[in-house]
This record gives sequence, C-alpha cells and structure tokens, in this order.
Amino acid sequence: MIFKPETGHVTILGSEGLPQLCNDLIRTDLSFSSVRQDLINTTMRTSAPDDGIDARVEGADDSYNGTWIPAKSSVWQYKSGKCPSANKLKKSEFCKIGVKRAIDDGESYCFVTSDDISAKKKTAIRNTINKLYRKKNKEPAGRVYTAEDLAQWVSSHPTIGVRYFNLPAHGWLIIDQIEAVTRFRNKYFADNQRRQLMEQIHNSVEKGVKHLRILGLAGVGKTRMVIESLKIEKYRNRVLYLSDAANFTVDFSWYLRNKPSHVGLILIIDECTSENVQRIKDLVENLPSPTTSILIGPLESTLATGATKLEGLDQSNLSLILESIAPEMPESTREVIASRCGGSPKFAVDLCDQILRRIGEEFTWEEIENNIDIVEYINARIYFLNAEDNDAKLMRGLSLFTRIGWEKDVQYEGIAISEFFGLDWREAREAAISLIDRGIQSRRGRDFYPT
Repeated sequence: MIFKPETGHVTILGSEGLPQLCNDLIRTDLSFSSVRQDLINTTMRTSAPDDGIDARVEGADDSYNGTWIPAKSSVWQYKSGKCPSANKLKKSEFCKIGVKRAIDDGESYCFVTSDDISAKKKTAIRNTINKLYRKKNKEPAGRVYTAEDLAQWVSSHPTIGVRYFNLPAHGWLIIDQIEAVTRFRNKYFADNQRRQLMEQIHNSVEKGVKHLRILGLAGVGKTRMVIESLKIEKYRNRVLYLSDAANFTVDFSWYLRNKPSHVGLILIIDECTSENVQRIKDLVENLPSPTTSILIGPLESTLATGATKLEGLDQSNLSLILESIAPEMPESTREVIASRCGGSPKFAVDLCDQILRRIGEEFTWEEIENNIDIVEYINARIYFLNAEDNDAKLMRGLSLFTRIGWEKDVQYEGIAISEFFGLDWREAREAAISLIDRGIQSRRGRDFYPT
C-alpha cells in the first residue's frame, strides 16, 4: 500500500495528539535549515498554559526552503475538536494575552485546527485575525491551518505519518519502531572509529550527499551504529529504515518523487549487497534533493570503491556492553567473553543472554567465577553441535545451498558443485528450483541466489 495521509487522520487527534503532531512537523520542517533547535519552543503549553500559545519559532531564515513556517518570528496555537466560528474565536482564543502580544509585536500568528472546516470558514477566521493586525497598524501576518492542510504537510514527511497515523510505507520503519526491537535496547558503546563514522554520517546528511555505503562483517554493529547516529531530534523524523534492499520497490520511489520534501529523507537500506547497489542508487538518484541513502551491506571479497568498512568493536567496549546487561557478571568472565566475540556486539549480547537464562538453574555467578571454565562451558553447553547431528548437517547444507547460483547467469556455480559431489546437474537444478519455488527467496541477486 502507498503512504497516503487523509484529513480523517487529523480530525481524530485529541488535545494531546494535535500539539505533538504540529510540534514534530515544525521541528522536522526546520531541521534542514540553519535555525537552531533551541530557537523552537514547543513547551509553551506547559510553561504558560493560559497564554494561548502552544509553540514559538524565533524566525525561519533564508536557509528554510519550505512554505509552512513564516519567515518572521511566529507563534502557534492549536485547537482540537470542532472549530468555533470566527466571531467566537475573536471573543475567546484571539483575546488571550499571548496572541495579543504577538499581534502587537507584528509576529506571525498561526492558528491550527484539527477540524475539517470549509474554505469559507477558513477565510473568515483568517480575515478576522488580520483585522486585529490592522487595528494595531501592523502588516497582516495571520495564518490558518486546517485538517486538510496538516494532511498535506504530513505527506511530505512519511516518518511522521507512520508515527501518528500508522500509515503503511512499503515495509519501511521509523526510528521509534526500530528502538522497540529488543536488540536495540541495550546501552550503546562506541569506539573512536564509530564516533568518526557517526560524524561522517552527520556531515553527509548536512551536505546532501546522495549515497553513503557502509560495509562490514555480520554482527559488528553496522545497523546499530547508523541508527544511533541519526536518532537525535534533528534527524530522527527524517529517517526511514528498510531491512532488506531487495524490498525497495519502484512504486515507493515513484511516490517519493511525486511528494517532494524540502527537508529531505534519510533512507537507511540494509542487506544491500553488491548486486543491489546500482539498482538502489538508480531508484534514489531521481528522488528530490536533499535525500540521502545509507547503504548497509556485508563485507564481500574486496572493499567496494567509495565504501567505508566498519571494524569490530574493541574488547574494552564489548566488556562494557556485557556489564550494562549483566552487572552481576564477574569482571574476569566479562573479559573472557569479550575477548572471544570477534569484535561482534551482536554475538556478545546473544552470548550474555544465553548465560543469563541459565543463572540460578545451572550455576551462580560465584560458581562461574570460582569453579567454571567459561570457555569450556560455552563450547560444551551453549554453542555445541556434533558434526553428525541433524542440525549441523542441515546448517552445512543450507549454507552451501544459499551461496551457489542455480540458474541464469550464475548456474555455472551449481554445475561445478554438482560435479564435485557426483550429482546429475539436471536433477540437482530441479531440486534447487523446487526449493526456491516453495518460498526461499534471494538477497544475492533475487532470481539467482536462494537464501
């Protein structure tokens, strides 16, 4: 389904949902400008509840290319539910001290209603506001935004539509959804390389760099590093994440092309192998600037030109991860585990989780520290597989099967492996195609390699 906000999505917003939506829209719209975030005050509803003003922007300068936020300083008032008539608003909302002060100072006053009012009523409200400006000998600077306007505004920010309206975005996730995943909940620890890469990502986004490619071995924390770098307020509402590059469709690219945003999306695309890179770049190339795509993929035979390799996390930081998850774990045990995780935070977390499940049942922390050889225990009890076990045989078979081409341009690989094992090529190929037809799909060329 295509992401499509409607007025009905806005009209059901209550007294809490409308301010949150509008504040996110304002901050996101200004995130690609030079307006500092501290000049955007979205806490006025709580700091001055009777003032009549919900938000204030000190001023959008020339770096802001949007149309929703006035160029001069502006104040914002949000009204959920049924919108009163212009006359009633004049005697209530427009009389509040914050509104009167803004008009006296010649600032822009933006009245926002979640109601789907008629064009006639909208014009009447705007005219009433502007009369108040003229009465003070000020240039009229009133604006009125309705449910229809907010839906149109949201259409330029798919991440906000996903968050507030749960609108489908072709399998793309926003950072809120990613953070809910268990493996992203533990405290993040970054070494020097990760901090430098995070800064590189920020610089690339600020400069509107179209493509950034990050490669590394499985489990070294490529995805987590990218997410951590972009979860700050300035960027998070612009991020969409796709777990598999093969699922980036032409339809969604076409939608983004026809719903341009001056802010620019940040597309994080995972599992992007070399076979997918050019296709993804072609889909992103025609998206409105300043869209940035971050392609995350495995480290293949050689480091691709222009790509950045993420190394494994150092032992000291792996030990800190373990300590944050299991503070009761003896330091000596943490160090032993950290030294044997190959720089993989994902492996360290998984191994720690496996041990935590056994605490109290098979041993205590004291027994680990004093009596148990943790390396021997891990090999014998946690990751033990006999070469003759069915599980081991299955894993070896699947690992080989998914690295071999069975059709089209890469079927020569299947022919070679069939000859090696003394298999008839036609029978082997028919068996492979049968498995693929039964639902095994590809990440290495979609139609060529099963996975």
